[in-house]
Amino acid sequence: MKKINYSHEALNDLVEIERYIREELMSPIAAKNTIAKIAKNVRLLEGFAELGAMLSSITDIDNDYRYLVCGKYLAFYRIFGTDIFVIRIIFGSRDYLSILFDEENTFDTELKSCLLCKNSLENKETTFRIEIEECNINIINVPSHVCSACGEVSFSDDVFKELESIVFPIRESFNRAKQLGLVEAERFIALLRREPFDYTEWRQGLFADVPLEKFLQDAQNFRDSMDKQ
Repeated sequence: MKKINYSHEALNDLVEIERYIREELMSPIAAKNTIAKIAKNVRLLEGFAELGAMLSSITDIDNDYRYLVCGKYLAFYRIFGTDIFVIRIIFGSRDYLSILFDEENTFDTELKSCLLCKNSLENKETTFRIEIEECNINIINVPSHVCSACGEVSFSDDVFKELESIVFPIRESFNRAKQLGLVEAERFIALLRREPFDYTEWRQGLFADVPLEKFLQDAQNFRDSMDKQ
């Protein structure tokens, strides 16, 4: 039976994974389940340390790392006698080679083949999809590495950071929408999800069901309240 040891970086990875899913994707239950799944998969190494494939099988870098697929994440580890050291836990679509190996090294950290099926990779533009508050967000024309066989998609670390910078304000918009209250927020999101969406038409019809007398009275009340300030 092997002993599992987590590096400080690997523990930080778990904390960040949990925080990202809970806060940025706004899914506390998914965050808890993801961490539990990763921990469960890593524990399998206690009885079968060679369960993970050799990282050197998919890259030209000479190393003794192994990787274990844990859903959308990869646990990178090394075996030393009766001990297993989990070095990093990284989202599978990130440029994990540049993260694992110092970028100052002279060797090429470019991934040579697919992490899952070992086939060749092609540079293509794909659509990045993410779900926030039950709304599907699609970001098109994203530079990607796509497996020629299984279609697995990965991104360079720079591209991944750009995607995060796009998703962040969208997530913030949903947070602000929550401040409208449940009913108004749901109405607002429903309106935005219509296809096709015409903002001008939406604004013109916003008060379509409001009688003219009430609209004028509300306007007068608003004016009076402003005069009192």
